[in-house]
Amino acid sequence: MFECKNCGGKLNKFDIPLNKKLISRETEEYFCEDCLCEKLKLSRIDLFNYAKEQKQHGCVLFDYPESEFEVIK
Repeated sequence: MFECKNCGGKLNKFDIPLNKKLISRETEEYFCEDCLCEKLKLSRIDLFNYAKEQKQHGCVLFDYPESEFEVIK
């Protein structure tokens, strides 16, 4: 199980693809959703909308069923 390199929290299934897309494909240390938002100065909604947009454009990092891209409130 991967942990956030900043806070030590557990990562969800979107965290690693988001880190690889927004930080670096080569990264082996990952930020959790909250820490990634803080680092990039984005909201959680912005992150998930970005992931959904990337999936729609065919990015293989976000190869999840469309139903899993519900915006987290």
